[in-house]
Amino acid sequence: MAVLKVIELMADSSKSWEDATQTAVSKASKSLKGIRSVWVKDLSAKVGKSGKVESYRVSVKLSFEVLAEEPRAKLHALFEYYVERNFVNREYQEQILERGVRGWLRDAKLLDRFHPARVGNDEYH
Repeated sequence: MAVLKVIELMADSSKSWEDATQTAVSKASKSLKGIRSVWVKDLSAKVGKSGKVESYRVSVKLSFEVLAEEPRAKLHALFEYYVERNFVNREYQEQILERGVRGWLRDAKLLDRFHPARVGNDEYH
């Protein structure tokens, strides 16, 4: 059995109520996973001095999953997404390698015999 949470959001658009609804869902999906549905609770529009509609506003209720039907599968998927991702880039790996080699050279009292040098070019290094 899934457990859902419902939150209320407001959004606006200069195009349409549909676009305002999509804006609410898009912004929410940046920080929420498992969005299930959106219910448009209220529609309104802002009218400018010219007498024309300037923006369309919606008040929506958004539901998203907080507890999965299969908690183990959901937990595994979240673990893969947040923990097993490789956030390390090549520059960071090279810095770690360089620190390690410097440490070994320092421990062997050979650090003064070796100096940093760039090998290769931008394409090969």
